[in-house]
Amino acid sequence: MTDPRHLFVVHTKPVPGQVDGFVNAQRFVLGDHQTAEFQPEGQPHRYLALYEVAGDPQQALANLARAAAAGLQMTTAPHPDRRSGMFTSITPLLR
Repeated sequence: MTDPRHLFVVHTKPVPGQVDGFVNAQRFVLGDHQTAEFQPEGQPHRYLALYEVAGDPQQALANLARAAAAGLQMTTAPHPDRRSGMFTSITPLLR
């Protein structure tokens, strides 16, 4: 396997911005068609953003914290229960 990929996962409604270390982004909305045990109604987080990180994920998060402290507005609609986390790949990307 090549170097692991790192994805920063955010459940919220993000707005465009640029922070060193974050190289790709894609936004998603929770679809209406789900498995029986996971229904969209009542889900507090209908939106998801994936940010691909190049290099050291700890450094990218430090860059993000500095940008936020300097005024980067990461969302126009912060959810009081928004969640985010850095995920690291454990398998190669399947295409």
